[in-house]
Amino acid sequence: MIMYCFFKASCTDSEQTKIDKHFYLSEETPKDLVNINIKDYNKCEYCQTMKFLTASHCKHCNYCVLRRDHHCIWIGNCVGLQNNQYFVNFCFWVIVINIDY
Repeated sequence: MIMYCFFKASCTDSEQTKIDKHFYLSEETPKDLVNINIKDYNKCEYCQTMKFLTASHCKHCNYCVLRRDHHCIWIGNCVGLQNNQYFVNFCFWVIVINIDY
């Protein structure tokens, strides 16, 4: 179980543009074709793309991650919306395995 959680946490792509491709905006997208509220987005100062307000840029991964918690060196990936549950399960199983009875 620990290997499954580790694999899912480290390999799940949490990049914002891959989560919401139909909501992804570029500067070339006509605003009348997009049926979302433009106030929910702003421009990332690092990657110069439109991003959700709940996303933040990771300098290690070099992209914006939705609901980013941190960049974990143990899994080599950002912990965000897509892989948060796998990361928590991985931490739980690491603690359970290391408990001395």
